[in-house]
Amino acid sequence: MFDAPAEGIYVWLGLAAVAAATLTTAVGLPTGPPPAPTQAATTIDTVAGSEAPASATHVLAADRVRIGPGSLTVRADGTTATAEFLYGPITVAGDGALAALARGVSPRQLFDAPSTLRQAVTAARERVPTWRSGSRLRVARVMWGPVTVTVVDVQ
Repeated sequence: MFDAPAEGIYVWLGLAAVAAATLTTAVGLPTGPPPAPTQAATTIDTVAGSEAPASATHVLAADRVRIGPGSLTVRADGTTATAEFLYGPITVAGDGALAALARGVSPRQLFDAPSTLRQAVTAARERVPTWRSGSRLRVARVMWGPVTVTVVDVQ
């Protein structure tokens, strides 16, 4: 008389399965807002759109960043977001002379002639964009003879 009906066990098992699925979904959701690449892209556009040599630094709020000649993609907490540049193409520094150029070293100290700078820029733009980690973005607009380039480095 006081026993549970046979269907009761199946109801409890069903409720437990739904609760487990809900918990799994809730735990898998990102813990913060999606990353916002627009501020970093605006910093790059401000420097790239300058009429004169310029530089800027931007603090990144992302785990990883991927920069291409026309866009910036950031990743944080499992979510990604992309922002397009208004001015471009930009050049990703990588390592070596272009990274020093982004840090403010004069192109005359790094390259023999403007044509050598142009060759380094062309080679850098042909690289496939990769994910990089860093907390700061350095941007520099450099003008040397007929060569004008915006170089971006992630540190």
